[in-house]
Amino acid sequence: MLVLLAGVGCATFSGSASAAGCDRYASPSGSDGGSGSGDSPYLTVARLDASLSPGQTGCLLAGTYGNTSTSSYLSHSGSASGQITITSYPGATVTVVGLIDLAGSYTTLNGLNIDGSNTTYSSQRSGTSCPYPVSNGLEIDGQNDILQYSNYYQSVARLRGNGLGIGWNGQPNNTVIRYNRIHDVGGCDFYDHLIYLDSGNNVQIYDNWLWNDSHGWGIKLDPGPTNARIWANVIDSAGSGFGFADSSGDNPTAGNQVFQNVVLNSVGLSNPDIGWSQPGALVTSPGLLSSSTGNNVYDNDSYNNPGGISELSDVSFSQLSVTSNISVNPGFVNAAAHDYAVAPGSPLASWGLWNGGFPAITTPSVANATPVAPLAAQAKPKSGKHPASKRRRSKTHNAKQHKRKRKQRHKAERRRRTARKARRRGRKAHKVAARRRRPRNVHLP
Repeated sequence: MLVLLAGVGCATFSGSASAAGCDRYASPSGSDGGSGSGDSPYLTVARLDASLSPGQTGCLLAGTYGNTSTSSYLSHSGSASGQITITSYPGATVTVVGLIDLAGSYTTLNGLNIDGSNTTYSSQRSGTSCPYPVSNGLEIDGQNDILQYSNYYQSVARLRGNGLGIGWNGQPNNTVIRYNRIHDVGGCDFYDHLIYLDSGNNVQIYDNWLWNDSHGWGIKLDPGPTNARIWANVIDSAGSGFGFADSSGDNPTAGNQVFQNVVLNSVGLSNPDIGWSQPGALVTSPGLLSSSTGNNVYDNDSYNNPGGISELSDVSFSQLSVTSNISVNPGFVNAAAHDYAVAPGSPLASWGLWNGGFPAITTPSVANATPVAPLAAQAKPKSGKHPASKRRRSKTHNAKQHKRKRKQRHKAERRRRTARKARRRGRKAHKVAARRRRPRNVHLP
């Protein structure tokens, strides 16, 4: 059942897509010292996650979990033979507030309202004039994770930052993002995106509704995702639709396929730190590495975007092809109210776009969604990153290690930024804007 509530124009989910049995429980009135049974539920999402074994389901009873200071670090992993699932109890309305950091693998988050407002990122992002504190986005760093049937937003306007961050601190191979509403995020021009796809191989993003982020891209692919399949999404009122880049200068953004998406009402992008601006378009790119090849954007609909289909610079056809896209009114039921179901007679009726309900989960039938082997450059985790499937020594040890590595990466990013600025002195302002790295929105300890 779908319930519409007031506040940031959000669609709030009640219940889940399935009524699977619950192995453990949590409740806002529970205790982490409990047994996790229905009569003695846990209090926090993190404790529920830690109690689950591969193939088990943890259910959140009705109510609100956490606040803007809460960090739910989910490090427990399922297995190839059995996902760990964290879901709202069937029929219950559940809201999780604060940061969710999904570090474990083979984990499914299902049927949740997630108010991602948090104060985790407490200092100003290096090289920017961005406000702070700012929310760290919902972070997915494990492999074979799934986010589905959920409603993600940031209700505290002054804390809005990135929405989802996929692969900020891991290689999230085979991650799936589907049947979600992601909206009302972003607070710093050029740097905050609805979905930030940083890295990983064979990530699939499909059948999501994304809206209201005038500060960044609907989906940003940067600096090194490979073989992602992104289709049947709606992006409304973002700065631009899709952004392709490889700003780290190390890993290629290659083999990514973007098709049958709808991008509408883009408002344009600017970077006040360097005086750069660009009209909103279906797809943009400031240039790519020579090794960043095989990216394709085709059969999408770009409607009411000032920049039209594309805003590309120094990009060859072999690196990023943009073909067979159209510009027609998609004919949604009520886009102003964020109902992006296709109305009868729509020119996109044959695309099979999501209607906002709870369809049965099936293996995607789209040919271009089949898994692709990772590039050799991504066969191993990046330096300093543990494989997401590696067994942790303990939850406490892992949390400390995770935070320490984040701090090290933050320092390394500042050094790389300083070096890049030195190399780019003397270039024209639009070239600086086009090649400048957006700092990762990692949260500090």
